[in-house]
Amino acid sequence: MKEVTCRPCAFRSIATMATALFVMVSGGYAQKKITYEDDILPIFESACLNCHNADKKKGDLDLSNFSGIMAGGAGGEVADPGEGAASILYGTITHTLEPFMPPRGDKLSKTDADLIRDWINGGMLENKSSKAKKPSGPKIAKLDVDPSAKPEGPPPMPEHLNLEPAVTSTRNTVVNDMACSPWAPLLAITGQKQILLYNTDTLQLAAILPFPEGFPETLSFHPTGKYLTAGGGVPGKSGTTYTWDITSGKMLMSNGREFDSVLAASLRLDLGGVALGGPSRLIKLWDTQTGEEIKAIKKHTDWVTALSYSPDGVLLTTGDRNGGVWVWEAGTGNEFHSLRGHTGGITALAWRADSNIVGTASEDGQVIFWEMNNGGQVKKFTAHGGGALSLDYARTGEFVTSGRNREVKIWKSDFTLKKSLTGFSEMVVETTITHDGKRVFTADWNGVIEAWDANTFEKLGQLSGNPPRIADRISVLQQDLEAAPGATAAARKALETAEKGVRTAKTSLAEVTTSVAEQKKQVSELEKETAQFALALSETNTSLDTLGKTIREELSSALTQAQRRSEEHNASIASATLEVQAIAITPLEEGAKRLVRELQQLREAAEAQPEDAALKQKVTEAAMKLADHQSVLAEMRLKMTQAASKLTTLQKLTAAIASSESEARSQLQQNNEQLQTLSSSRSDITRNMAAAKSSLASANKQLAMRQAALKKAEEHLASQQKALTAPAAELQRAHNFEKKLKENLKFWRAAQVNAKALVVTSKRDTLKAEQEEETSALESKTRELGTSRSDLSSLEARKATLQAQLEELSVDLASLKQSIAARKPLLEEAERESKDLQNRYLELSE
Repeated sequence: MKEVTCRPCAFRSIATMATALFVMVSGGYAQKKITYEDDILPIFESACLNCHNADKKKGDLDLSNFSGIMAGGAGGEVADPGEGAASILYGTITHTLEPFMPPRGDKLSKTDADLIRDWINGGMLENKSSKAKKPSGPKIAKLDVDPSAKPEGPPPMPEHLNLEPAVTSTRNTVVNDMACSPWAPLLAITGQKQILLYNTDTLQLAAILPFPEGFPETLSFHPTGKYLTAGGGVPGKSGTTYTWDITSGKMLMSNGREFDSVLAASLRLDLGGVALGGPSRLIKLWDTQTGEEIKAIKKHTDWVTALSYSPDGVLLTTGDRNGGVWVWEAGTGNEFHSLRGHTGGITALAWRADSNIVGTASEDGQVIFWEMNNGGQVKKFTAHGGGALSLDYARTGEFVTSGRNREVKIWKSDFTLKKSLTGFSEMVVETTITHDGKRVFTADWNGVIEAWDANTFEKLGQLSGNPPRIADRISVLQQDLEAAPGATAAARKALETAEKGVRTAKTSLAEVTTSVAEQKKQVSELEKETAQFALALSETNTSLDTLGKTIREELSSALTQAQRRSEEHNASIASATLEVQAIAITPLEEGAKRLVRELQQLREAAEAQPEDAALKQKVTEAAMKLADHQSVLAEMRLKMTQAASKLTTLQKLTAAIASSESEARSQLQQNNEQLQTLSSSRSDITRNMAAAKSSLASANKQLAMRQAALKKAEEHLASQQKALTAPAAELQRAHNFEKKLKENLKFWRAAQVNAKALVVTSKRDTLKAEQEEETSALESKTRELGTSRSDLSSLEARKATLQAQLEELSVDLASLKQSIAARKPLLEEAERESKDLQNRYLELSE
């Protein structure tokens, strides 16, 4: 019998060959190569194909052909090459794992079960010429990190990952979980058989991670933000967890083989362990390095609905549907605290970044925060009437909750309410907050996902939990882009019409402004003219008042005085005349002549009678009388002279006084004439000023009308300019929309190329790995051939046997050469296609 290895890829060494030859020489035989076609299919045909065939495929599992078993069922893979005893297939047929197979009747015989186990351990060969599949070992190394320190370098973000959805549907489904990266602007959302990653800054889809095991139920980021762990499965059938590298999108490992969906899962800080829980009520701890379950904790009395490792990786907190909350040592799984306080099922739990406090939310509406030193309550309050459904912490210490009362609440780090977001049409089943506490994301019962500003509380946009295929996106974008120029043209036409209205309004405003300016100029001139008239009138009135006062006070007084002086002068002349006339100088002169004659007569008589004393006495008396009379006459003559002189003087003054009076009368006449002229001028000025005022009033009225027209023109212009805003904004929006469409089209075309490139690259890598494997096999076979030839020359007695082995090796060698030759052009073509797609993707991404 020919000797073959269990794994074609793990070829025997020379020592193995020598041992095999020894067995053959001694008459023994090597272990038979177990294949699907020769050994496993007959077992399936007798016990399994009634339910698991191409037509029926119960549980979506087809065991009637090799590709069907390799594809697995609705719950994912049923066997992992090299892991026979740990496989779901072996567990179900040996009745160590549910559901037991066959579901009715006896289980498979130990011989058949062991043969299936050995077939899996041997690499799950399809036929004798097949190569053994490599087992999937641990793909992630343990970490030694400081949980309080920010990871070095930029925050981990997806880099050129696949954006092609694994599943699309006609309607949204409820979001089971959401999680924000602890360091990066990244949001993870559970979808239909996939995980959606969104950039929380741009709200742009960043990656789609396929979830092979049914539907994802729970999400959690590793404290470094480098890894994402998701748990889920097919309810009532199977469940597991997957962990991805955020940057590369590579699935690093899968842990857990449940018979129901995983409802909660978390990856430990050091990457050494994964904890999961679900309807089994068990908390299962898996070693990521060995891929084995290391502990199952049986403490919860109902479904495990929430669990999470602390950020520092020291503790594990779990909660169940009955309100039970426990804290465990992460490394050992030993109980650390039992936290009692909730009366309803636990819906969510979240650790504060320092790992000192954990918060729990419950269907009882309460949110409780627990400190880890003694397990005591730090804070307890009713967050949502009817039940609290979600809870999440930001690194800032702020946290967010949602509940059945259709509210989302943002809380400060001191547990006081910051803001309540209301108005949701359905209850918000999930909410999460970004690491910096700046944005909040909500998901309601209808699958509507919305982004909010955590400080202004403004709604920023919506995210799709059911993104369309890239080809559909591109088709819609192309249609929108084809329609965009029409919308842009319509917006431009509307803007041109509005601009024309603005120009017309500006022209009208300019005309009215000019008219108003001219009218203002006219009003100004009229006001100036009126002011001049007013000033002239004022000056005239002042002159009139002054002249009138002068006439009244000075000229009239002067005339009166002149008249009085004239009257007084005339009276003086009359008096002087009377006085002159009153002086009777002639009688005195005649009396003097008479006295002189009498004195002469007496003297003559006395001379004639010198002895006559009486006569002498009479002469003396007559002389004295004459002297007295002459003295009187002299006085009278003096008075006469004085009176005549006075009269002459007065008569001389008569002309001057008459002239003065005439001048006074003339001046008065002149002033009266001037007064009449000023009065006439004042009348003219008053009349002109009245006319000017009338013109000014008319001009002001006209100005008011033109100013009213100006205001209307300004309002019309403002209205037109305001009307310009909408079409201008619409045109800008149309331009931006068209630009965004082009950018999105370019982006999604690049994403489409990238998706194809990823497929081709994966195909290339597979072909390359197969080529390397077959090249290694060729080298091994070549060495075996050389060894066989050497053994053939030294073992002539066994020539026939060795010749047969040599022929088999030659056939294998030829087959490998042929396979390599056939795969080489495929690999070259894949490499060329991958390179072309990568170049095209880079061009589109620029």
